[in-house]
Amino acid sequence: MAKILIVEDESVVAWHIQESLENLQHTVVGVANSGAEAIELAAETKPELVLMDVQLEGDMDGVGAAEKIYNSLSIPIVYLTAHADERTLQRATTTDPFGYLVKPFQEKELHTTILVALRRHQREQNLKATKQWLATTLTSIGDGTIATDVNGSITFINPVAEALTGWQRQEAIGEDVNKVFTLVSEETRQAIENPGMRAMRLNAAVSLPERCLLRAKNGIERPVGDTAAPIKNDLGEVIGSIVIFKDITPQTQEKAKLEQRNNILEDYQLTLLAQLRERTRQLEQALAITQVIKRITDRADESLDRHQILQLTIEELGRALEADWCWVAMYDEEYAIATITCEYISSDIEHLKASDTKINLQCYPYFYLHLFQKQCWLSPPREILPEAYQSFLTSTSQLLVCPICNDDQVIGEVAIVTSGKLPWSQSQAELVSQALEQTSAAMRQTCLQQAAQAHMGELELLNNLKYDFISSVSHELRTPLANMKMAIEMLSIIIRSIKIADKSQEELQNKNLLWSRLDQYLHILQEECQQELTLVNDLLNFQSDEASTENLSLSLINFQEWLPWILNRFAVQTAQQRLTMTYEILPQLPIVAPHLPSIERIITELLNNACKFTPPNQHISVSVEIEADQLIFKVSNTGIEIPFEEQERIFDAFYRIPYPNPWNYSGTGLGLALVKKLARRLDGDVRVESRNGKTTFIVSLPLVI
Repeated sequence: MAKILIVEDESVVAWHIQESLENLQHTVVGVANSGAEAIELAAETKPELVLMDVQLEGDMDGVGAAEKIYNSLSIPIVYLTAHADERTLQRATTTDPFGYLVKPFQEKELHTTILVALRRHQREQNLKATKQWLATTLTSIGDGTIATDVNGSITFINPVAEALTGWQRQEAIGEDVNKVFTLVSEETRQAIENPGMRAMRLNAAVSLPERCLLRAKNGIERPVGDTAAPIKNDLGEVIGSIVIFKDITPQTQEKAKLEQRNNILEDYQLTLLAQLRERTRQLEQALAITQVIKRITDRADESLDRHQILQLTIEELGRALEADWCWVAMYDEEYAIATITCEYISSDIEHLKASDTKINLQCYPYFYLHLFQKQCWLSPPREILPEAYQSFLTSTSQLLVCPICNDDQVIGEVAIVTSGKLPWSQSQAELVSQALEQTSAAMRQTCLQQAAQAHMGELELLNNLKYDFISSVSHELRTPLANMKMAIEMLSIIIRSIKIADKSQEELQNKNLLWSRLDQYLHILQEECQQELTLVNDLLNFQSDEASTENLSLSLINFQEWLPWILNRFAVQTAQQRLTMTYEILPQLPIVAPHLPSIERIITELLNNACKFTPPNQHISVSVEIEADQLIFKVSNTGIEIPFEEQERIFDAFYRIPYPNPWNYSGTGLGLALVKKLARRLDGDVRVESRNGKTTFIVSLPLVI
């Protein structure tokens, strides 16, 4: 039950009301008979309800006392009145009382009025607390908040909204929301419908549009965002709106930064993708070049020559790099001329043939100096290119030129042309250079193989010559030794026979026969010793140092006297072999001074060779003449020819023509080799001409006068 203060100036009425309240289980905290006393008791006792008589004696009536009590203590008032004038009733009504009781009243009416008043007061207190809580909440939140009634007049604005709009609370309350909360589009600068009004119109929550600017009272604009919603009563009727907004400048700036970072990231991503594609292309080309190198290596074992290896290289490179045109230009030994030796042309491209095109290197020094420094040209300026190269290119062509190196020397170049592709990169040039290194290695390997094969052929030839030499020398050494041994044994027998004949006093005729045989065997010993000595001298002379730098001694020679003396040495031999020998000397031939021992040995060896291989009843001739600044010796013999394929080899040491001579003579094969060696030592040369049944050896020496 409630604590109640009674304000009644009639004591009987006051007692009656108190008795009724106590019967209703209420507590009467006091009874006042004046307005002043009522205010004092109310402040002292804090009742839950005041029963206030309207008509009180004194300076303050019940209406005045009730107004002060309610305003100061918020205690609900129920008026008690028996009669009152119209003015007093109107004054009582303005104090918004919680009930009226007209005296006299029944206890039941009193009870009902008290319950209604207490319940109404409780609701109002709750509503007041709620409003206070709501106002505090809206005031304390970080977003701007504006509430309006159904007509768009502002009923609430929090401090944040004040700061953002530039409107103070006292001047904003009651103003049209469109005037306080003005929005414009950042893009079009046009006014935007107020979101609170729009929310009431649509009867739904709405969001502020993007790129929306709030124009403050001072004209400053800032981006804002958030929502607006209609305010509804318990019946669902729209009674106003609330707009919650905030300054999104930091978010906008952050969004701009984020967009900028996103753009940077997108650009970076695109760059990475481009780099990835380029790297992928490079890796694919690297793999293709690796396959090219492998194919070059594999094919190099197929005994390809240098031209075939180069052709294989540019074909493989052209296909791997999807080139339109490739060619190889090789330099001559003087580095004067470059010649295009081979080329590759794509099946999709029509070009004139470039093979055999020649380029003067000296006319393009800047272009070739770069290559001689073992550096590649990546899309070189066209003005420095050879004219032939310029004619090979189109406006979209990309040219790569890489040097071909052999050890430390640049021996040529490879040019690769593409169209409609990115410019050449350093990595591509390095890949091509790696392939060209393998090409150079393959060419060196081919040269080594060819040299090895030639060396093997020479070794085989030398082995054959060694075998022939050993066979020949063995025969030549053994035969004189066997004859000498036989002659010595016969001499021993004859000497013993002479001794026996002296003792037995044989007939003079027998002694003469023994002495004749003794002379014969001594002659055999002399000839065989001479033959053995000649063979040894030939071997020693041939092994002498032909590159000796000693000055050769000179001797004056009168060929008219000297040549017949040499020919006389062969008179007996030519007579035995039924050969004729003549000579011819230029009458005006001056006395010259060559190296006499060498000249004598050359003529002697050629005459020995002629006597050995000339058939019986044939002719040998010797001539000496001068042609230009050369002294010419010619030794000819008839009746025999030397096959053309043997003419170069007869001057090789230990080589012998594989057919028998008329005298079944088997020499060592050193005679003609020695002649060539001596002629070269005198800065001359020797050659042979053999045709029409006649063979002539021609020795040419520098003329010395």
